[in-house]
Amino acid sequence: MAMTTGTAPRPFGYWLKRVDEALTAAIDRAQAEHGLSRTEWQVLEALTRSGGMPRRELGELLSPFVDSSRFGEIVGELARRGLIASTDEGRALCLSAEGKRLHQSALETQRTIRLRAFEGVSEADYTTTMSVLQRVLENLSKEESASAAPQTDRSRS
Repeated sequence: MAMTTGTAPRPFGYWLKRVDEALTAAIDRAQAEHGLSRTEWQVLEALTRSGGMPRRELGELLSPFVDSSRFGEIVGELARRGLIASTDEGRALCLSAEGKRLHQSALETQRTIRLRAFEGVSEADYTTTMSVLQRVLENLSKEESASAAPQTDRSRS
């Protein structure tokens, strides 16, 4: 199934990639007033929602958006700026008081981006879209799990 853009149909993956690129560009532009990129915003948001978390867990959470070496650079930069702090002998991260203030300010900017991004999208369409994306991921994850499972020689049974 493909959607058209005037000339040729575009596949599902095209739209996923383009939406992610557009979100990144819009968030980077808007959060620049706070000195943040999309990924830096995601770090602050994740630490706010969780109240702090192990560095490894945060890296796994953000792995779809940033590779592990870049993640380390981002965490280091946010720490140098005094926005995040290490706890639990450096194994966990949390927001500093300055990080909490910056997050609160950047949150309003993020809400504006979300409103603009979903303008004209009904709640039912949003729910359907999220359901479809989740189903596609589940379907492909099942396939990946099945192909990764050890194959047994059933001819001897």
